[in-house]
Amino acid sequence: MCQWRKSLKVFQKVSRVMDVVEQENPTLVPLFLTLTVQNCPTDQLSKILDILFKGWYRMTNHRKMQRIVKGWFRALEVTYNDKDDTFHPHLHAVIMVDKAYFKKNNKDYMETEEWVQMWRKAAKLDYDPICYIRRVKGGKRKHKAIAEVAKYTMKDKDFVKNE
Repeated sequence: MCQWRKSLKVFQKVSRVMDVVEQENPTLVPLFLTLTVQNCPTDQLSKILDILFKGWYRMTNHRKMQRIVKGWFRALEVTYNDKDDTFHPHLHAVIMVDKAYFKKNNKDYMETEEWVQMWRKAAKLDYDPICYIRRVKGGKRKHKAIAEVAKYTMKDKDFVKNE
């Protein structure tokens, strides 16, 4: 129950920030981004989390990302695969870009494959990870994307087992 309440508070805070950003910067558009790595056993989870966070740092400091991303909120989700006894850590983010990002002549626009390659390089992976990116429309959909990211800040059901 406490984790659920905490995720609601995060959602409310991020939602308020997004409302202010939207009012003060009407040309900014939110994108929903998911960056993954392969599943790992329990004893490698700490190492893989380091890879995720260092990769995120390198990616957000890449000169292309510095040009296109005006702000972001990210959250870690770690799910558990009971069948394989592995964990699946991955990042969810809402990133803000200018509307001009979507113009056909924008050299900085990135297709999904480019996000995959940038994430692969930033996280120093030896495989092509799965990346998902989509534009978040305004109104209720925007809040839905924020809720999606906020709910991942605290999700303990995958860690607690009834034995």
